[in-house]
Amino acid sequence: MLFDEEQLRRVDFCAEVWMSERDKQTQNRIGWWKSRVPPPNEKKLKLAPNDVLLALFDQLSERLDQPELRYVLTLLLIRRRLFRIEKEQDGTLTVYCGKRDTVYDIPAVLPEGEEIDAVQNYLSEMLYA
Repeated sequence: MLFDEEQLRRVDFCAEVWMSERDKQTQNRIGWWKSRVPPPNEKKLKLAPNDVLLALFDQLSERLDQPELRYVLTLLLIRRRLFRIEKEQDGTLTVYCGKRDTVYDIPAVLPEGEEIDAVQNYLSEMLYA
């Protein structure tokens, strides 16, 4: 994304061109990302059903050694609209689950460094088929 003449503009480059263009216009650059277009016949990954997500959430509530994993799963459940944020206060996220009519207090523990990859890999293995 480039900020150009008071407008935000998306500019796409293939990897080869990016290497030659990356040093140009660096002051106007807002962000960048790399993505891959999957082949048409590639099997798409599907996220586990809601009941499986909630069961994993319950299992993680018993494992106090990985609060960052439960927090990231909570964010996923919010995104899936299984949880709704009630309040955020003092490093705790309070969420409501309408399906269970239950309120949960989740410590807001973000993964850092190598934990990020570990959390991502664990959730990918557990939740995608």
